[in-house]
Amino acid sequence: MSIIDSIFKALEGPTNIARATGDPVQTVHSWKAKQSIPPWRRPQLLDAARRLEKELSPEAIAYLASADRKVDAAA
Repeated sequence: MSIIDSIFKALEGPTNIARATGDPVQTVHSWKAKQSIPPWRRPQLLDAARRLEKELSPEAIAYLASADRKVDAAA
């Protein structure tokens, strides 16, 4: 399972992520399809996971904490 897939699973899917972050559902779906979350959106997902008390893997936390576009999300 990719890091992106694990984030979506932990946060219970695109609709719940959109609800938690205020982003449009279509935008969130595009992240999953591209297997990449834009660096400027990652902090809000990390905040949402903490707020909702969702458990993320250490790799997912590192990915969401990173603003580096080159971080491999497929690992």
